[in-house]
Amino acid sequence: MQHLESKIWLARISMFVIAFLYIAISVVSELRNPSEDMLRNIGIGIAIGGIFAALGFLSKESPFTGILIALILYFLLMILEIATSEFNIFRGVVFRLAAVIILLRGLLVAKDFERMLKERNQNF
Repeated sequence: MQHLESKIWLARISMFVIAFLYIAISVVSELRNPSEDMLRNIGIGIAIGGIFAALGFLSKESPFTGILIALILYFLLMILEIATSEFNIFRGVVFRLAAVIILLRGLLVAKDFERMLKERNQNF
């Protein structure tokens, strides 16, 4: 049981790291190259970061649901960035791949963890 909890914990931490990076990157990129929509862009980064942080907290109570939503949102954001980015699509690929792998492993473990909890509660 402890082994499963540590993998879920790693997935939760990755959601907080993703949240921090979305906020930090949006602020730093706008401060380095200010645009007309600076406040809007920073606001979007903060909103996305806030969503991932909220999913990290949600995954404490409902690991499978929180991690699944985070994984879907992360994929959608990657697709959106690839479709709209004028930069190299391989930028940050190592981090993105690591985040996806950690979230996927956490999702599989969370499913087993919730199943084990249900079985344990039925026995009591």
